[in-house]
Amino acid sequence: MFVQSAVHEQLVVQFAVRRSGPLPTALRYFLRKPGLDTALPILARTAQVAGVCAIAVLVLLRGHARWQTGTRRQWLNKPHGISRTIPVLAQRDIEVSVDRHELISTVLCDKSAIVRQTALVTLTSCATDLPDLATFLPAFQQDDNPSVRRWAGYLLQQQEMMKTH
Repeated sequence: MFVQSAVHEQLVVQFAVRRSGPLPTALRYFLRKPGLDTALPILARTAQVAGVCAIAVLVLLRGHARWQTGTRRQWLNKPHGISRTIPVLAQRDIEVSVDRHELISTVLCDKSAIVRQTALVTLTSCATDLPDLATFLPAFQQDDNPSVRRWAGYLLQQQEMMKTH
């Protein structure tokens, strides 16, 4: 049932306009398959729930969707029986390309700080793919949210370190 295009259209509408429920979790689940890939730019701009926007921005900037498939035990000290549980992740490349500069410009105008912060955290892992990222960072450094300002400062510091090396 979920592979039909009419169902995908209704899902996109629900993700964009609904304001309650486990929408970010459901979006992550549906991103396991490519049916909603083309709707991600729309969701990044128009979703009413900040978590849905943040996931769409995250997936578009990374270029792949990732989800947890289970957990496994990682031993910290096996003779003493000290271990921790870590997630096991799966991922797939998304089937839509997006202009990252336009997406970052959209994120700058987003009213939710979690969306702006998610974009900056994601950009720390793909900053080398955007050589002119430093042009966006001053706007992020003027943000009202202190966490967004810190991440923008960190990215700017990383950009400066890359220039000197």
